[in-house]
Amino acid sequence: MGYCAYDVNGYVGDIGTATGLFDFMRWCAGTEDFELINFSEEGKAIVPEALLEALQMYEPPKGDIKEVYDALLMVLPKCKEIVVISDGLNDDLEDFMEE
Repeated sequence: MGYCAYDVNGYVGDIGTATGLFDFMRWCAGTEDFELINFSEEGKAIVPEALLEALQMYEPPKGDIKEVYDALLMVLPKCKEIVVISDGLNDDLEDFMEE
């Protein structure tokens, strides 16, 4: 199953596999950066530009984590107002957009 990035306008781009995203979020949680830790806990960022800036300060390990990292670097500049990571199959997108 793949995960995608969404913003206020809907689908923005593909992010990676469930395993890759899980490993990426664990990696984010292990940093000392507030934006990355918060993103790993919430699965969203209210200010995509802040998340992009935080990611650019780190060099992730190779493999799945790097693939998700690279995908986020590509989609975050396109995100408007918020970025939410979802499999797109659940109603979680509506919940995030209402917050």
